[in-house]
Amino acid sequence: MGFIKFILIVVLVLLVLRLVLRLLLPFILVKAAKSFETKFKQQYQQQANQYRKPEGTIEIKDQPSSKNKKNRDIDGEYVDFEEIK
Repeated sequence: MGFIKFILIVVLVLLVLRLVLRLLLPFILVKAAKSFETKFKQQYQQQANQYRKPEGTIEIKDQPSSKNKKNRDIDGEYVDFEEIK
């Protein structure tokens, strides 16, 4: 009799837990999604403010010189090989 009582209690607890989770899980997920959204927005705003330049500033990026191009072409070493028949 004790084993049957134990099985019934376990089944009832699982059914109640399933019902409660089915009702509460959507609210929990929505709340978690909103908190993630606010965190991502804050991070985006911080990054956007960090890289924002004042109005009227000009930035000139250096073009690679021809010396650097030549050095890049000669970076490797050519090795001759012979074909063996």
